Amino acid sequence: MPKTYFGTEAVDFIEEKTRQISNLPGVRNVLNFAGGVVKFADEAFIDPHRYASEQGEVSLSGAVGTVIRAGEGIIDMSTKGGGILAEKAGIDPRIGQFAGGTAAETLLTAGAGAVASKTVKAVDMLTPPGGGMTPALAGAGPQITIRGGSASLQPPTVNKLTVTERIAEGVTQGIADTPQFADQLKRMDIRWAQSEKRLKRWVEDIGDPRRSKNIKKSRDALKGKASTGPARVEDIADENWYTKDNKDFVDVINQTPQLGLERHHMFPKAESYIFVEHMRSLIRQGIADRDDMVNLFLYAEDAGAVMGNRKANMLLMEKLTQHGPHHRMREQTAGALGLVMEPDNLQDLADVVKTATNADELMDLFDEYLIKNIKPSKRDAFERVMGPSKRVLAKTLEQKRLQSTLSESQRRRL
Repeated sequence: MPKTYFGTEAVDFIEEKTRQISNLPGVRNVLNFAGGVVKFADEAFIDPHRYASEQGEVSLSGAVGTVIRAGEGIIDMSTKGGGILAEKAGIDPRIGQFAGGTAAETLLTAGAGAVASKTVKAVDMLTPPGGGMTPALAGAGPQITIRGGSASLQPPTVNKLTVTERIAEGVTQGIADTPQFADQLKRMDIRWAQSEKRLKRWVEDIGDPRRSKNIKKSRDALKGKASTGPARVEDIADENWYTKDNKDFVDVINQTPQLGLERHHMFPKAESYIFVEHMRSLIRQGIADRDDMVNLFLYAEDAGAVMGNRKANMLLMEKLTQHGPHHRMREQTAGALGLVMEPDNLQDLADVVKTATNADELMDLFDEYLIKNIKPSKRDAFERVMGPSKRVLAKTLEQKRLQSTLSESQRRRL
């Protein structure tokens, strides 16, 4: 009779077999190769301009393309190598293929040496592909079946989307792989990796007197860049609108920066980041997929709540009379998820969002947040900015009306 392990038992089995593989003669070379993957990620994936120049590329798009092609080659080699190693250990090659391929993909995406240790832990290696739009785990993780001395791997059972009202217009299974969105997701991954690397640098640079200030700046930058994801209209310039210099920056109502005005994210980046980061976590666990990430951004777009550093999310507000009072209003007004609109401690919001065990549940929380927090908050910001403008316009129109009025002598002639 075949012996089947479920959930954590399956993970334990994989970890044991991984230890056996790591002890095989010559396997240390493969682990060294994993370190090479990290080095590649640091030197190429994180700095496409420099890597591209070494490869003879001159444009950013060419640079990114070169890096992606090289990364895909590494994932392919890791997948094949993992299968060969597993077969030598008397294990179903598919286990090794899952482990090797996914480990390389994780390393490339993260672009950080810290994840190298994950290559020898099967629980981190095994991130099976999703089974459809907004999948949710039906079981308790992977399933391993032992039959006649060999092992076979079945990825976690998943259910397809059930909460159809949480799907943005036009989103279907496989949308993340279409030309319209695949490149946008890759650029989002690169922005995210660059920001995480910068933050990691300052966290580790204990002796630098600028450390504290730059940690805060790096965290703020990460939240904005990670919250800038796919959009229906692809515009590379718009993906970095918030970072434009003052002379080039124009907000959503065509204001330009001037003394006393501050750039305001109408969907605050620190809040949107919490939802995006949790979706990313669900994807890493194999509970959601990249289709769900596209859906998250397009759902917000449909609700008029564009996230991240895009122009549609930018509004210039006067610091003392508009921006400050707007945030104080948010801090004192009841909002979604049993919290005020802008919690003093954003960890409270993160704790609620992390209760979502699959993409459906996350989208339910997100929908409530859009309705109770972001829409009224955007309305308040616009009213504070446009109110003075409306009064100036009304006064101007009144003056023009008076100027066009007939004089008393003209009236008498009539």
